[in-house]
Amino acid sequence: MTWTVLRRTVLIAVCTLVTGFGRPGLGPETGIDAAAASAGEHRDAAGYRAGSGHQPGTVAENRTGSIPRQRTGIVAKHQPDTVAENRTGAVTKHQTGSIAEHRTDAVAGYRTSSAAGNRSGLAAGFRSGTAGGSVSVAASRSLAAAKIRSDTGGKSRSGSTAGSTRSQSRQTEIYALRMHLYERIAMATGMPWYMVAAVDQYERTLSRARPNDRPVDKNALSGVYVPPRRWAGMTNPDVDDTHPVSIRFFGGIGRDLDGDGRADLASDDDRLYSVARLIAKYGSTDDDFAIGLWEYYQQTRAVQRVQQFAKIYAAFDRLDLNEHVFPLPPGTRYSYRSTWGTRRSWGGARIHEGTDIFAPYGTPVRSTCYGIVETKGWNRYGGWRIGIRDPDNLYHYFAHLSGYDKNLKPGDIVRPGQVIGWVGSSGYGKPGTQGKFPPHLHYGIYRDRGWVEWAFDPYPLLKKWEREAKKRTGGAKHR
Repeated sequence: MTWTVLRRTVLIAVCTLVTGFGRPGLGPETGIDAAAASAGEHRDAAGYRAGSGHQPGTVAENRTGSIPRQRTGIVAKHQPDTVAENRTGAVTKHQTGSIAEHRTDAVAGYRTSSAAGNRSGLAAGFRSGTAGGSVSVAASRSLAAAKIRSDTGGKSRSGSTAGSTRSQSRQTEIYALRMHLYERIAMATGMPWYMVAAVDQYERTLSRARPNDRPVDKNALSGVYVPPRRWAGMTNPDVDDTHPVSIRFFGGIGRDLDGDGRADLASDDDRLYSVARLIAKYGSTDDDFAIGLWEYYQQTRAVQRVQQFAKIYAAFDRLDLNEHVFPLPPGTRYSYRSTWGTRRSWGGARIHEGTDIFAPYGTPVRSTCYGIVETKGWNRYGGWRIGIRDPDNLYHYFAHLSGYDKNLKPGDIVRPGQVIGWVGSSGYGKPGTQGKFPPHLHYGIYRDRGWVEWAFDPYPLLKKWEREAKKRTGGAKHR
C-alpha cells in the first residue's frame, strides 16, 4: 500500500468517526443545509441592502457622471448600483428519454423559443437513474462534452454559408444543453433557472476576460471557476480531493450532484451546483438572492451584474441573446472612421475611447444589443448619454445625444434596434450645453473584468454589424 493510499484511507476513517457521515459516495446531496439560519438573520449579518449606492471611479468620457481625473489609458473603475428587479417564472424540468432523444428534444424544444416548448412537464421532475428512463446527469454531461468537441473540430467544406449554418446550429445545441443543465440545478436548489443561468454567465464572462487567472475547459458547458483549494477545503492536505465526506470535513464547497459518489471539480453539474447551493441557501426571493450573491462574492459589482443578467434572461425567457445591430438605422446618412486613441484636451489630457459616428442632428440612435439600461442622464463630457449592459458583460456607451426616450430608465430591458435616443452635440459643459462640435454619436464599449473595466476599440464590431445590416437589406448602402 502506497503512502498516498494509506493517507487517504486514514483520512476517510477519521472523517467518518468524527462526523458520523458514513462512507463517501452514497449519492448526490440535493437538499439545502438545514442548519442555515433564517433569511432575516443572514440579511442582518450580511449588512447588504439592494440599491447600495453608486460608487463611480475614473472613466473616460466620464460616463459615471463624476469629475474624472486626468487619464491616459488608465483603467476605469466602476462600482455601480444594485439593480432591483421583478422576477417571475417556475422551476422547470429535465426532459427524459434516451441519450439520442435527450439531445433531439433539447434542441427542438429550445428552438421553439417558448416557455411551453422549452420547459414543460414540471410534475415529471428530474430523477437521475430512475426506472422511468430518465437520462442520467453523467450521461447528459458526457453527451454535451462529446458533442461540443465534435462540433468544434474541423472547418466547413461547403463555403462560408454552410459554415455559418453549421456554426449557428452548433451554438443552438450548446444553448439547449446549457438550458437543461440550468434546469437540473434549479430542481436541486430551488432557484429559478434564470438565476442559475445568471450566475453561470457572470462566471463565464470573468473566465473569458481573465483566462490565466481562471482556467476553465473550453469545452465545458458551465463557465464557473472554483479554485481547487476552495473546492477541497483550505486545510485539506489533498487539494485534489473528490470525496464529499472529507471535503465537507475540511470546509470545502465541493458537492456531488450527478450521483457518481465524487465531488468532481471537472464536472459541470457538480461545479455549478456547488456554487448555486451556497447562494440558494439564503432563499430565492430577489432580496435573498442578493444576500446570497454578496455572501459568495463579497463584492457589490458582482451582485449587480448577476442580478442584471437574471433580469435579462427572465425577460426574454431564453439564452440566445447574441444578436447585435449597427447603432444607426439602415438607410440613414452617416460617416465614421477609426478614432480610437486620438488625443482629447477638453477637461484635461486624455485619449478617445470610442468611435465617433457623424450624422444629421436628430438621427435615431438604436440599442446595439439585448441588455439592461445601467446609466442615463447628463455627463459633462458625454452630454446626454445612456449606458447599456449586455449579457456578455459589455457596457455599451452612447453619448452626445440631443435627447432620449423619456420612458427609458435605469433597470429597463432593451433589445437590438430599439430606439433609445437621437444624435446631437451635447456635452463639454454644464447640463444643456450644446453645439461645441458637429452632431455625432460617440459609441464606446467597456469590458468588465471583475474589479475594473477596460475600454476597447469598437470600430471592428461596428464594421461587422454594418456589413450584416447590408446583407439583411439586400446590400443597400447608407446615404
